[in-house]
Amino acid sequence: MEDGATYCAFEGAARSLKLGLWALPWDDRIAPWEWRKKNQLDEFTDFADETTEDCIAAIGEQRD
Repeated sequence: MEDGATYCAFEGAARSLKLGLWALPWDDRIAPWEWRKKNQLDEFTDFADETTEDCIAAIGEQRD
């Protein structure tokens, strides 16, 4: 498994097991890069319904 796919698999497992930020209430689930800029953002992206496959596909799109 390539690094991006490994990351997505671990993220999917954390989401399923409600670990890390996935243990937080929905309105407190902010992506780390958005949390760091939270004073500059009015809203954040909700990744709650993203699957491991979606994550892997998004990484592939970023490389193109």
